[in-house]
Amino acid sequence: MVFENNVEVSFLELLDDDENNLIQNQTYNAQQINLLLDGRSVGSVFSEDPVYKYLVALFEEGVDTVDSPRYELVLNDSQSVFLDMRFSTVVTDCDTKLHAIESARVKGEDQFLDVINGYQIVGVTVNDSTITKTK
Repeated sequence: MVFENNVEVSFLELLDDDENNLIQNQTYNAQQINLLLDGRSVGSVFSEDPVYKYLVALFEEGVDTVDSPRYELVLNDSQSVFLDMRFSTVVTDCDTKLHAIESARVKGEDQFLDVINGYQIVGVTVNDSTITKTK
């Protein structure tokens, strides 16, 4: 999959086992969700745009494509999902370097990857076996 736009952003969609969006059905409060990399926020729910308001935006600024970064998807005060992703670098016709998500895994399980409107989407399965209790 190639990341085909000039903005370094991808999206995570939180899904249950039946592929229901867990932000849209209000299982999780969009305002509590945060995406962390090495303790710093690198994404949150993208609520300003009606097309993407039930997705978590991942801003890929500073992604190291050699190592597989581990993201902490904070769902609320007591639950997180840890997401391991692998990126590759794509050079566009204008010599712009962008990142493409090669793979995403939660607790060793591959997560669904897709491209919608030129943006990469990772479908992250959130259930009892993928959630880590933080408190």
